[in-house]
Amino acid sequence: VEEGVDLVVDKDALRDLKRASNGYSTARAATLTGVATDALRAAAQALAQASDAVICFGSDLNAAGAQALANLLLATNHVGRPDNGLVPLYRHNNAQGAQDMGVRPDRLPGYRDLDDGATLGDTWGVALSNAAGLAAAHMLTPGTLRAMIVMATDPVGDDPGARYAIQGLDFMVVQELFMTPTAELADVVLPATSWAERDGTFTSTDRRIQYFSPAIRRLGQARPDWEILSELAQRLRAHEDVAETAHLRPSATRDWTYVSVDQIMAEIAVTQPHYAGMRATIPAIVSQRGRQPFEGVVGEGTAFKFSAAEDDQWPVAAEVGGLSQWEWIAGDTDMPAVGSGELLLVPVRRLFDQGTLISKADLLRRRLPGPYVVMNPNDAAGLGVGDNELVTVTTEHGSAEVDVHVSDAAPEGVLLIADRMGAPLRGVVLDSACRPAAATIAPAREMVVGD
Repeated sequence: VEEGVDLVVDKDALRDLKRASNGYSTARAATLTGVATDALRAAAQALAQASDAVICFGSDLNAAGAQALANLLLATNHVGRPDNGLVPLYRHNNAQGAQDMGVRPDRLPGYRDLDDGATLGDTWGVALSNAAGLAAAHMLTPGTLRAMIVMATDPVGDDPGARYAIQGLDFMVVQELFMTPTAELADVVLPATSWAERDGTFTSTDRRIQYFSPAIRRLGQARPDWEILSELAQRLRAHEDVAETAHLRPSATRDWTYVSVDQIMAEIAVTQPHYAGMRATIPAIVSQRGRQPFEGVVGEGTAFKFSAAEDDQWPVAAEVGGLSQWEWIAGDTDMPAVGSGELLLVPVRRLFDQGTLISKADLLRRRLPGPYVVMNPNDAAGLGVGDNELVTVTTEHGSAEVDVHVSDAAPEGVLLIADRMGAPLRGVVLDSACRPAAATIAPAREMVVGD
């Protein structure tokens, strides 16, 4: 707006945009981000004038940041047509599929509003509440819950502070592949199968639904997550909560009597609007066991048509006649004050880290660095710190010893720290939300005889 570029918005939206951006001049944006004003102006002009534009962002960007990027694309007409759009780069496989299924506290499957649960309620035979659930951070606030089932995540390994909330539970069940720090605190650990021991589907970032089959036999007593949940529901008599009405016939959907992933896929196709087009391909999954399913299916992507013999793809809103709406985001622009001699410590993510899975692979683990920070050469020279030197990073939250990697990848005045390289950050040098913090750097204390 400040640069006077042409925006594809109506008068009301333009008025809202000006009101929302009031006080956020290019100069202030440069101060908040550390990006030069000339670079910001050039980026604004380039985006507005580009015939096509795709923005990719990492999973460390919060929902407000993602909406802000969507606003940019909507305002510059880079949505709803080939070679344009917003692409999230998730940290974990099938993160897209999990969100599609409604694994969010504020959405139903298919990203439907919580007030739009009547159809799902009829299918499942229950009355769905329209109250939002709890985000993970709220679940891990001490005193919030009495019991918890934890699946495929290690909150204590990610944040040692989560231990206090978990130790305050009356009962906790963990479904896991390994005995993680969280599993060690559980009352019951249910062994789950890995992807190599089961079948199912993954949905990739470009919305392709890909079927996979087991490569090895199940190990020990491990079972797929869906089997574990189905049996838990039956033992807890969850089916007794189903509304007993004449038009609801017995079914796996209401009785938790699933016996295969095919039944689950059939239910997904009925309850998840984006997957409705898979109804015709479900028989292929059932009948072509041992072969790649979805033969002859042609899916239409955002930017191109592809002929795929191995997967299907659900359409984005622009392809079915709908677009995302404006949602002006104020955002959290309050950065911590950085005093003299301090640097801004910013957590970043790396492709390979010491997470639950990679840390169990000997071949990969040997190739991973230990805890480290990336420091700008000018800052390193000013502090007298050399490359690969061991230092102590101290914030208001605590201290940690890490190696220094001197590189231009870190802007001057900023210290980048990998969030999973063997040194937990949350509750140690950063708060539980892993937000940036002001930090000081000092040589690590040398060990002396008698320590």
